[in-house]
Amino acid sequence: MVLVSSTTIEVIEAMRKPGLASLAMFYYDFKEDEKKDLRGLLSSVLFQLCDRSDSYYNVLSTFDSTHPKGAQNPSDNGLVRCLVISLSQDKPRFILL
Repeated sequence: MVLVSSTTIEVIEAMRKPGLASLAMFYYDFKEDEKKDLRGLLSSVLFQLCDRSDSYYNVLSTFDSTHPKGAQNPSDNGLVRCLVISLSQDKPRFILL
């Protein structure tokens, strides 16, 4: 199983490097509280996507402007909507869990 997983990641990475795809990975770790829930997953995936792409960054930046200076945390539904908007690009997107 590890071989299949690493091969899959290598193929997607080869597509991602020239900008032909987007990739975000999330490993559930039940020893860490922030890696047990939906918020941890969404935050990690959104951060990875915006870190690697200006268009993802623009979506997340616009979303973040509705929550100035951390005065209010976004809801899980808000994060899901932001992710859906972020994933509306033409190129393939891969989220590995």
